[in-house]
Amino acid sequence: GVEAASAGLEAAGARAGVVPDGAWSEMLAEEVEGTIRGRIERDGLAADLLRGLRDVADWRGDRVFEQTVLQALQAIGAATPEESRAAEEETGIMTRAAIQSIDDARLRVMMPEAIGPLAELAHLLDPVLCELIDLTPTALGVGRRELVGSGPHPVRDEIGVLSRLFALPEMDTFVGGDDPGRLLAMPGKKRGAWVIGDGVRSPLHPVHRFLVAQQACALRLGFSALVRRMPSDGATMLHAVAAASDHPLAAGMDRAGLVDWTRRLHKAMPRKTRKAAAALAAQVPDGGRDVEAFCVGVRRGAMRAGALVGGDLTSIVTALIDEQPSLPVVRATPDANDLIHFWISPQMIELRRSLGT
Repeated sequence: GVEAASAGLEAAGARAGVVPDGAWSEMLAEEVEGTIRGRIERDGLAADLLRGLRDVADWRGDRVFEQTVLQALQAIGAATPEESRAAEEETGIMTRAAIQSIDDARLRVMMPEAIGPLAELAHLLDPVLCELIDLTPTALGVGRRELVGSGPHPVRDEIGVLSRLFALPEMDTFVGGDDPGRLLAMPGKKRGAWVIGDGVRSPLHPVHRFLVAQQACALRLGFSALVRRMPSDGATMLHAVAAASDHPLAAGMDRAGLVDWTRRLHKAMPRKTRKAAAALAAQVPDGGRDVEAFCVGVRRGAMRAGALVGGDLTSIVTALIDEQPSLPVVRATPDANDLIHFWISPQMIELRRSLGT
């Protein structure tokens, strides 16, 4: 168990002179870490298991690993005052100007769903789907009067810095509309656009940084419409795309709303797009049985990118669950639970290390 493994690590430390040295001690640390991670995977998040990971990180002198675990303890509402103080030393992730860009390889770590025929199908139809779900500046109540000019604008400029982490080009920025907290990105015919509520201020709050990165990730990959809608709705849209291109997927034939969405898409899709969509739909395996799971993965992958840039995991989780974090509530909220699981994963730790966070 974890207790025996930790005791073994402590005993090894005493024999090795406290600080591990050489391959043997690293093998022991890996064994302890693997034991704890196996328990988390099997039994779920727990404060004692996270503290075990912190012990391993401290043993190795791995500051990035330790901070990651401390922030996870905060995000489940289990951090002690000492742990909270230590975690708050480094919550401003991604603030350094020299931060590296989040390239395709890093995006795929957070969102494995970003490749394959479903990803290509979603990317192909994203501008059309955004029009149909009213994800456009006009539908959101902004126009030329709300368009930010070329002069300095603190919010627009800060969002631009974060957008460039995802290699997004220059975009139009509109400030206004009926939601003061709105922060949405969307494709356009000539160039993309940000629609920002007039209550958003610079410097951006970590939750706003999370939203910017989530939206930027989705726009970069062509998933803006899918991230805007719940996975069940996104799956219906993708099944309708296949049906409207005359290549329906068997698993979606009985979905509620499919007929209406198919009709709307058939009318909205240019012939060339319909032909390309049919070719991609033909490559979707198992009759589209995993389309909804794909949409869940897209949603969670964009959240992971948002958390990586947002930095303050507790603020982000609080926004996701809409109350002060506690372990029972986090474990009962699938998106928040997934986010913390990924936050403490070796993949996320290496992402943070490689990006200089």
